[in-house]
Amino acid sequence: MRADLGTADGLQCSASDALDAIRKDLAAPRTVVRLVGLSGVGKTRFAQALFDRRIGDSPLPASLAVYTNLMDEPDPPPVALLTNLIANGKRAILVVDNCPPDLHERLTETCRRESSKVSLLTVEYDVRDDQPEGTHVVQLYQASAGLITGLIQRRYPRVSVPSEPARGIEGVPESPIAINGGDAPSEGSLLAFSESRQARISTVST
Repeated sequence: MRADLGTADGLQCSASDALDAIRKDLAAPRTVVRLVGLSGVGKTRFAQALFDRRIGDSPLPASLAVYTNLMDEPDPPPVALLTNLIANGKRAILVVDNCPPDLHERLTETCRRESSKVSLLTVEYDVRDDQPEGTHVVQLYQASAGLITGLIQRRYPRVSVPSEPARGIEGVPESPIAINGGDAPSEGSLLAFSESRQARISTVST
């Protein structure tokens, strides 16, 4: 997985660098980050990794995480949830999955109120050139097979990497995060690991 942090130079960075940048942003109240990317690239798993102590440095406190998903028709809806958190003076990091642009704008306006102690992360398939006001937009891209293979060879030198790693591993978008988190085996076959992980993802998706 690669990421575009919306910097002026337009250069992409690694998933781990993006994790560090977003964690730093969301550690402060009244900050807003929007995580976007094509369907299946691993946006939700990336959002989870922000709070995972096994991945990278300085994870966000899991105790602050408040997650809601528009696909689940949540009650209360996100704006009401955010308003209640602010009214009660709660320090929280609100994650709103499948959040459309118009809802993001309303949430941003609410989150940035002077009395707010909440940080906001919205997640959506929303790849646009324009930048929402008051928002750090981070776009995710699926990693190439070569990038994933190099990562595994550095971290797990005893793992056997097939001659065509794209057969299994490139089709699993969150593999770089899983590998950084220590999910990959210390020895054996990369292809076997990728097939096992695909089966787990398929089970979750159904």
